[in-house]
Amino acid sequence: LVGASDFMGQCRVRLSTLRDEKAHRAWYQLGNVSGELDEIERGEVELCFRWCHDKARAFQLPREFTAGEKPADAKKAPNELH
Repeated sequence: LVGASDFMGQCRVRLSTLRDEKAHRAWYQLGNVSGELDEIERGEVELCFRWCHDKARAFQLPREFTAGEKPADAKKAPNELH
């Protein structure tokens, strides 16, 4: 039995495959907490992605965003969805 907050799996998607800015729909195998596939079958998830980039809106980040991460923040996974 799986509840709403139970870990079911994680997958990885290469952003380089989205460079063409077209929609990409595919099934992805769920892996362990690192997104790696192992001997445990966790099922699959269907995802649809589209990279959208407007070069006119691109800007240089302020120094405080590029100065480096705090050690505690470096351990957090970026862009986690819950």
